[in-house]
Amino acid sequence: MRGTWLTWRIHRFEVVFVLAIGALVTLSAWVIGDQIRSLGLAEVTCWPRTENGDYATRECGRLMDAFWPLEGQSGLVRVGLNVVPAIVGIILGVPVVGRELELRTAGFSWALTASRTRWLLARLLPMALVAVVALGIMGLAGRDLFDAIWLGRYGPDLTEVSTEGLALVLRGLAAFGVGLLIGALVGRTMPALLIGAVVMAVWGLVVVPQAQAQLIGSRLEWRGPDEWRSGGGSWLGHLGEDDMFDVTNPGLPGEPGARVDQETAWRIQEAELLATCGETPDYGDEDGPGTPEFQAWGSCADGFWSGTSSRMQQWSRIVPRSAWPDFSFLDAGMSLLLGGAAIAATFPIVARRRPE
Repeated sequence: MRGTWLTWRIHRFEVVFVLAIGALVTLSAWVIGDQIRSLGLAEVTCWPRTENGDYATRECGRLMDAFWPLEGQSGLVRVGLNVVPAIVGIILGVPVVGRELELRTAGFSWALTASRTRWLLARLLPMALVAVVALGIMGLAGRDLFDAIWLGRYGPDLTEVSTEGLALVLRGLAAFGVGLLIGALVGRTMPALLIGAVVMAVWGLVVVPQAQAQLIGSRLEWRGPDEWRSGGGSWLGHLGEDDMFDVTNPGLPGEPGARVDQETAWRIQEAELLATCGETPDYGDEDGPGTPEFQAWGSCADGFWSGTSSRMQQWSRIVPRSAWPDFSFLDAGMSLLLGGAAIAATFPIVARRRPE
């Protein structure tokens, strides 16, 4: 208890700060999630969309008009869920050892303690507990927000794997371990904070995406125009591979049909449009809605260009939403290894460190 009280006295500013920013992100996520659920999207029929691209019912269209501004606001919260866990971990981890070295009180504390390992545990565990509580609540809030967003068939992408649940908690604890280790090595709080921020930025922007790239190849699927009509958004990553296929002819294994270049596909689609809807009639008065004949032809053409009535269809290569647990487990496992290794490495460093 004495060690816990002393830790609070020394690091109370850091504890209050991380609890405050954690509470801000958590409350924001819960408020926006609750607003989205209150729209009642779960009680109306939205999918599949019509051939014109409209939602299945007019009531759904009205609710989706209210959904998209809320989804835009959730983007700011999701940025917070991506960044704040690392901030929490670094701010709580760095001063555990780094501040005592910086204030030159470590030598006195070590002289009064039978074991430096026990001294480190007494300082480490209370701060780790604060981190787990703050990160755990944020992880629940992140999962609640994503569940609400999915009511509009809009989901997270691969850059947001660590913004909810266990993956968020372990990413924050990895930052805690990194901060603890760098604080013990550098012995200065501010430089250690900056180095820790750089390390976690490189981890999130370079190391994790490289690991994800190794997993992506086995999770890729081709999705056609029917996917968009049935709800869209059910993917984690769109790799930018949009190709035209003749779905009536076989293609390579795993592909929806024979690949066709854009110029050939365009010529075939024009011929199919002519055979399906006929020649384009006169529009009539330029200021009017068009002649009845043109309006009828336009409805036929809209249905044709939706992509489902033509043998020439554009398909995209994506990572399906069903693969989310795989990427979440990968991220959580990598964070656990990083944080565990950093914390374990801190003990021998503290044991051998000479006080200044």
